[in-house]
Amino acid sequence: MACFKRCCTYYPSSDDDEVLESPPHSFSAMLTRDDDPIADNQEPVEPQQQQPLSWDMVSDSQDLMTDILSRLPMTDVLRAKPVSKRWHSLISDPLFISEFCRRHPTSVSGLLFFGTSKASGLEFVPFNSNNPTSTPLMDFSSVLGIEVEHSCNGLFLCCKDSYYIYNPAMNQFRLLPPQPSHKMAFSVSVAFDPRRSAHYKVVFIIGSESSEGDGWQIEMYSSETRQWRLSGEPFTSDGMGFGPGVFWNGAMHWICRPDTLLCFDVDRECLIETPTMPQGSRRGEYLYFGESRNHLHLIVTSSEQPIHGDGDGDDSQVRCLDVFEMEKDYSGWFLKYRVDLNRRHKCVSILHLVQGEEEEEQSSLVMYVPDSIYSYDLKKQRFTSLTVNRINIPGRSACLTRLNVNHQSITSRIKYFWYSAHQYMETMSVV
Repeated sequence: MACFKRCCTYYPSSDDDEVLESPPHSFSAMLTRDDDPIADNQEPVEPQQQQPLSWDMVSDSQDLMTDILSRLPMTDVLRAKPVSKRWHSLISDPLFISEFCRRHPTSVSGLLFFGTSKASGLEFVPFNSNNPTSTPLMDFSSVLGIEVEHSCNGLFLCCKDSYYIYNPAMNQFRLLPPQPSHKMAFSVSVAFDPRRSAHYKVVFIIGSESSEGDGWQIEMYSSETRQWRLSGEPFTSDGMGFGPGVFWNGAMHWICRPDTLLCFDVDRECLIETPTMPQGSRRGEYLYFGESRNHLHLIVTSSEQPIHGDGDGDDSQVRCLDVFEMEKDYSGWFLKYRVDLNRRHKCVSILHLVQGEEEEEQSSLVMYVPDSIYSYDLKKQRFTSLTVNRINIPGRSACLTRLNVNHQSITSRIKYFWYSAHQYMETMSVV
């Protein structure tokens, strides 16, 4: 970034393409094409033939500027955006965003929690507590009382009377147009994968009347077309309700009570057949359903007793947790971990499974016990207390959820559940 500051000077100008001074010689030298090795039998190039690229040549070449800017950290790219209209247009281009995302794969810096009560507020748990700058600056001041309904790869779907898409890294809101159907949404989700596209889709499940009786219909908004439309065919479901959607493998997934997994491919706009749910989930005791590093996980209790106490003095304790993972081809679930917490806690809420980059010893569970949040190393079987940072949101009201699982008996003891935890990561997407 120091080099970038030496190269750029911000000042008012009537010519939008001339807001940069010519770079110093040191920067021009950096762009010299002299990095090819000279063979032993090759005549050295005469000094006068080694001409460095001029700043005008660099700034006039969109491909070269794309290559240079896409290598910078995201913070520096955002600072470069207002330098000129040309740079603003380049950095906002979906092709540039795709190239930037290819060079900078998204990584989760922490979890954002929107609690189940007014007093819960918004809290951020960084995975790297030694980096205080990782705490996001969530600015909801322009829309007071807004609620976060869903999130996916750095984008947040928010609601207050109307629906908004919010990118906290860019500090950008977009108000979505009203649904043409004007029907109540039983589940709302955002689907976004920056590795595939700079565009996102908002997926609603609405009621549908068909010849087969009452059913469901997908209604979808595309950021590419800026329009809503009905997607796919109406369908029926044995489930009585939908949990929060989980986007994985190009499809949105919902757990329908009591033991059904619904999967909708957002690109092909069709339902995907999925395998039977693992046995433990059939009692309604699924404790977590989510995605991490392109892995889809389901956590259930493997004991006959529930993992939570009933809030009335029942000392039911944690036995074992079974962690299942879905095969990429949807051929089935396989048991990845069996976790024995040694009955350490009477009340536990699994918030997130952090998938390691390579080795399984890097994987961990983030869990909430009353008044504390811990990380549990699945290999070392070790608990680590995590730091919780409070983020104030003006005018925030109680956070509502549509999850059809009976947690009312323990809400006084458990403040957060997996559906109130959102992975936070920075993304260049323009909403």
